[in-house]
Amino acid sequence: MRNSIILFVVGLLLIGCNESETNSNLVKKEKIIQVIDLSQVDSNRIVLLELDSTYLKRKDRSNANLKIDEYSQIQSLIENRLEEYNQEEEARYSKLQIEHPNDKFRKQDFVINLFDYARQYVAYFNKQGEKIVWINCFCVAYNNEWKEAVFIASDGGNCFFNLTVNLTTNKIINLSVNGNA
Repeated sequence: MRNSIILFVVGLLLIGCNESETNSNLVKKEKIIQVIDLSQVDSNRIVLLELDSTYLKRKDRSNANLKIDEYSQIQSLIENRLEEYNQEEEARYSKLQIEHPNDKFRKQDFVINLFDYARQYVAYFNKQGEKIVWINCFCVAYNNEWKEAVFIASDGGNCFFNLTVNLTTNKIINLSVNGNA
């Protein structure tokens, strides 16, 4: 919310300036449009953390920002990968129900509904210059500290998972779902 207000004020200031229509002014207008579009990213569920603030920082990586179309690209890649994952897990769930009819399994403990998760994105360039995004997902956040630092959980099952996306190649590199204790 605070970011939206700041962006709105900055937008008003830029619009209110009576500069002539120069190339630099056109660039400012494009940036305003992009900033306004970024407000469509649900900041209550998704946050972009800087590489420097995480344990992912290494000498061969440099901080990267995300454009609005890259958020859409990430969303699409995650949804496609989770669809595959959920099909595999539904098959495992069905098999376990048959093999252990007296045990009470819950389907929700097997499949992942992305919209139930908060997400932390850390974007960076690797040594090959490819844009990589590490996405940390979790279904439980006890306060807003997750918006400032990486949220780490041991175990917890499918309530906690992370993915690594290569935006340059448009591929999911890794999906890791926490285990159960």
